[in-house]
Amino acid sequence: MSGVGKSAAGRMLAHRQGRRFVDLDTEIERRAGERITDLFAAGGEAHFRDVESEALEAVLAEPAGLVVSTGGGVVLRGENRDLLATAPATVVWLDAAVTTLESRVGSGTGRPMLAGDVPGRLQSLDDERRQLYAAVAHHVVTTDQRTVNDVVEAITEVVS
Repeated sequence: MSGVGKSAAGRMLAHRQGRRFVDLDTEIERRAGERITDLFAAGGEAHFRDVESEALEAVLAEPAGLVVSTGGGVVLRGENRDLLATAPATVVWLDAAVTTLESRVGSGTGRPMLAGDVPGRLQSLDDERRQLYAAVAHHVVTTDQRTVNDVVEAITEVVS
């Protein structure tokens, strides 16, 4: 989910483990040559999800040893869930309460899926995605009231 700390934790984890970090949102923007907000504006969510699926497939086809931070909606497509399930990877779901996410994302600026009523959208997205996250995750780490360092240590413990 937006605001859970995926990018910050992924970046720190990769650094500590001497691995390459890939933020899938950054990879999507690189491949598309435009910002995610522009992808949404030009083709809507469906277009964005197409580009996201292509980027995920390409990243997961790279040699092992990456730390990848996906966007929160990557689990919405069955093909992406299948890729995550069959990749030689450990999937860690970073989970947080909606109230925690709300305090972290603020007005939701730059996050197209949160446009409008941020608390309501966060709750709706959480309701929609929670079971999907659980279906693909090998481990769950909660990020509520934890520093990035604490989250990285928890991830390290569960994947070791």
